[in-house]
Amino acid sequence: MKKNKNQNIELNLKKIDSIVEEMELDNTKLDRIIELYKEGIDLIKQCELQINTAEKEIKLLVNRNGDLEDVEVELN
Repeated sequence: MKKNKNQNIELNLKKIDSIVEEMELDNTKLDRIIELYKEGIDLIKQCELQINTAEKEIKLLVNRNGDLEDVEVELN
């Protein structure tokens, strides 16, 4: 996986953490919470897409080197 893909997912995960923190504040207004929720859902979808793409790339690499087998990969 390319370095910028890792950076993108890491950046998105940090943004999601920030969104959750802001949503949990007592003084966050409902309209802001809804806006943050929508933004968080979009970021989660992007992360899922990046993870699925990475899984496909890994399976292709394993397949090129011989028998296709399930490998567990830990994404940090």
